[in-house]
Amino acid sequence: MWNPPVVRAAVLAAVCSVVLGGCAASVDPVASNARPASSTEPLDRGSAPLTEPSPDPRNAAAAGGAGSAQQVDAEPEVESPAPAGAAEPPADRPPAAGDPAPIPRCADEQLTLAYRARPQDSGAGSFWADLVFANVSASDCSFAGWPGLVALDASGGQLGGPARIEGDTWQTVVLHAHGGVAISRLHGTNPGAWGCPEATSTTLRATIGSDGAGPGVSVAQAIPVCADRTSTLAVGALVAR
Repeated sequence: MWNPPVVRAAVLAAVCSVVLGGCAASVDPVASNARPASSTEPLDRGSAPLTEPSPDPRNAAAAGGAGSAQQVDAEPEVESPAPAGAAEPPADRPPAAGDPAPIPRCADEQLTLAYRARPQDSGAGSFWADLVFANVSASDCSFAGWPGLVALDASGGQLGGPARIEGDTWQTVVLHAHGGVAISRLHGTNPGAWGCPEATSTTLRATIGSDGAGPGVSVAQAIPVCADRTSTLAVGALVAR
């Protein structure tokens, strides 16, 4: 038998069940926490951190070391050895105890002079000879460099200019007592090659003293020279013999 109140209650219960079920299905707690892919909100900091790329030191160097890139310290420079061969001469040192005493410089008075011609080397307007210095004293003496030399006439007057030096190397030589010998090579040119008036010497006088103020060491020798002050002679440095 139709009972309207009972029917209405049943229909109402069915509708509510359908409505409540649909509402429950539409509310998903997991889905409610999801964000659209297009969201611009910041990521949750509670999640795992992203790995950032390491800075390139070349970029940091190009930027002058600015920013978070660390500056790379340059390796220290190593000095190159001085080239071989680019070292300073040793400084002079005072004589040490036990060193031999230095040999004094020769004085004109200790020496004699001889002239020894070298015809095998002469010719074609020039001549060569050896000037032989001998130590006739009782003491050793030394000399380094070139002797002075002038030609003299019979009255002792100078002929031509003083001899020039020839060569650019020298050494210290020791003339031992009682006959030690050293030689200087003499090179002469005939006066005609210089266009000067010609004369002939009677004496050659050499000087060993550094200031040329000594008496000199003389040898009688006739050689062609200029009568004026033109120098036609040259001498080499003393060498030991």
